Amino acid sequence: SHENIGQSTCSHETIGQYTSSHETIEQYTSSHKNIGQSTSSHENIGQSTSSHENIGQSTCSHETIGQYTSSHETIGQYTSSHKNIGQSTSSHENIGQSTSSHENIGQSTCSHETIGQYTSSHETIGQYTSSHKNIGQSTSSHENIGQSTSSHENIGKSTCSHETIGQSTCSHENIGQSTSSHENIGQSTSSN
Repeated sequence: SHENIGQSTCSHETIGQYTSSHETIEQYTSSHKNIGQSTSSHENIGQSTSSHENIGQSTCSHETIGQYTSSHETIGQYTSSHKNIGQSTSSHENIGQSTSSHENIGQSTCSHETIGQYTSSHETIGQYTSSHKNIGQSTSSHENIGQSTSSHENIGKSTCSHETIGQSTCSHENIGQSTSSHENIGQSTSSN
């Protein structure tokens, strides 16, 4: 799970109490906003057998404000911007022909920022440059994967930068031709 295929640029920002932020898209441009106390929003469009997979050229913008849990995004050739602010449940989107969940493969640039009490899981696959920031009381798990079948692996040409600030537990793995920089500031347990 958690794979993105195609050339993509991903930007994730999460502020407040939350769980994770993911996006999955095919060929489309979508804009989502959730404001206030909300539970979950699930969308499956096209021929698909599993959730959380989108491949193709797209531009996605997701914004969630209020009480929530998670927001998932996965895109092929795309530029996505995600913001999750406050307490919320979940927002899931599956568009296009897909068979698996959360896959990002290809050339991508990922930027993840998480602020507040949260638990986040991010995956970036292919030739990419990813930057992760976790601030506040959190437990974060970041995965960067090229061509691989296992989780928590960075395989292929990649440059990864992880930063965790506050009370947190971070687990980062970079495998292949990569340059990774991990920073843990505050009360934290880091495994790189």
